[in-house]
Amino acid sequence: MRRIKVGYFVSNLKNYSGASFQALSLAKSIDRQKFEIIFFNKNKTGNRFSIEEFDGFTVVDLSASIILRLLQIVFYALLYKINIFHVHGFFKDALISSVLLRKKVVLKTTLLGEDDFHSLVQRRFGFLNRWLLMKVDINIALSQALLDINSKIIPRDRIKVIPNGVMVPDKESHSCNNKTFCTVGIIHPRKRTYEVIKYFCEFLSEDVDAKLYVVGPDVNSDRLTEFDSAYISPKLRQQPFQALLRTPLYP
Repeated sequence: MRRIKVGYFVSNLKNYSGASFQALSLAKSIDRQKFEIIFFNKNKTGNRFSIEEFDGFTVVDLSASIILRLLQIVFYALLYKINIFHVHGFFKDALISSVLLRKKVVLKTTLLGEDDFHSLVQRRFGFLNRWLLMKVDINIALSQALLDINSKIIPRDRIKVIPNGVMVPDKESHSCNNKTFCTVGIIHPRKRTYEVIKYFCEFLSEDVDAKLYVVGPDVNSDRLTEFDSAYISPKLRQQPFQALLRTPLYP
């Protein structure tokens, strides 16, 4: 049986990245007898071209130069006989390559305000972004809000809503009550950590039983590319917020 070959475009595959872990988990769950996954990886640090095996998959690490990346994507998509481009986030070079090669494209919209279609067409070269988005065969949106926004650019029947999910223990296995809240992830403007804390302080903190846990690193011991000490220090360490939370900010 002929396998379908998927070019999976991601960032920072070999570094700490929730999106990359998600991509690997998805790739590992796919039937390897029916599909073959080739990763095309763009690193925010390094950006040196290489091809190697990583966690059981072939990974093409792309160069920093967009011209070189375009050439590399086209060449290796032809070499590996890629059938479908699966693009995790808005990669302009991947989408341009898919048009040149006439490949089917699945594009995942990852975050409202960052790569939703309205935000993309409002940026510099928005006309090019709009044209590329209209070439997308299937758009994966994480929420109804993203569906409503993106459907103003491409037909609604080409958008599928698939929310992100996590596995959690059975309710009986932990003692948290329904007044315990938590935000998990890198502490960064993109994750709206400050807004979560502000909302808790304004609307929930008067309840003495309510607690908010911010789960994420406040020191960059792992050399995370998105770590933002300037964001953490002046905002999240403000004394009024610490007092209202009544629980360690970084438990």
